[in-house]
Amino acid sequence: MPPRACLFSAASDHQSVSTGKERDTESGLDYFGDRYYASSMGRWMSPDPIWVTDDRLADPQRLNLYSYVENKPLTLTDPHGDDVTLGTCASGSAQSCFNQVQAGLAKDDRSHVHLVAGDGKNGFAKGVNGITVDQDYKSDSKNFQVLQSLAGDHSATARVDVLNSNDQVTIKVAVGYNAKTGNQYQESPISPGNPSKNDGFEGYTFFPLGEGPGPYSDGNYTDVVVNNSDSGRGGVPASIHHELRHVFLGDFGRSASKALHGTGNVDQQTKAAEDEAIKNQKDKP
Repeated sequence: MPPRACLFSAASDHQSVSTGKERDTESGLDYFGDRYYASSMGRWMSPDPIWVTDDRLADPQRLNLYSYVENKPLTLTDPHGDDVTLGTCASGSAQSCFNQVQAGLAKDDRSHVHLVAGDGKNGFAKGVNGITVDQDYKSDSKNFQVLQSLAGDHSATARVDVLNSNDQVTIKVAVGYNAKTGNQYQESPISPGNPSKNDGFEGYTFFPLGEGPGPYSDGNYTDVVVNNSDSGRGGVPASIHHELRHVFLGDFGRSASKALHGTGNVDQQTKAAEDEAIKNQKDKP
């Protein structure tokens, strides 16, 4: 059997950089694509859809639908406003990989998930392909609910990379320890290989750099890496939704230990995500 394990680590905080968003001269509000922000009050002008979890119940600021970056604007930013993006796509088309994400959803739910080409003003940076989900739409589908939750959580970002067997993605791995500076890391390229030949993996989730053994993503985002040659889980849509379930359970790395295979009901949830995606793929557009 090909390797199936997914790797996780704790997430780092948001980047301390300027957001550079457009200010509306009439209202004095900053436009973030999805919502307007009042810098004078340090508050969003409309609520943020939220998925209540045990971790958020323990952190009141993450239950405040109007707060900006957990009330830490001097150190944290919310640079995009939406939180699921498409990175490398093996077919060369963002639309093609977006179709794979949609294929794992129920037919009636697909029209409520959208591919957005970032222009720097619509919630995504120029050149970034993002995924948005209608937050006022209700569905009984767990795969849809998970994607809706991830896209509605504006405090972290997940990027989906769909790679061919000979493509590479860069991750960070611990290579040593220094008593003064702590763990030492280096960037390392990896390739998904070919699961059908038992020489690669189907999918991995790399959380941002933090405490723990790693490996980690190469940036301040969670990197979902899926093998375009995947034949073990039932196709690329099944692998994408398997890994997105890890992102959801691990809360973008903030609760990484809860996303490990063999922990709690992780195995059951990821298998359910695969099974639903396989079933949904049979419903053609």
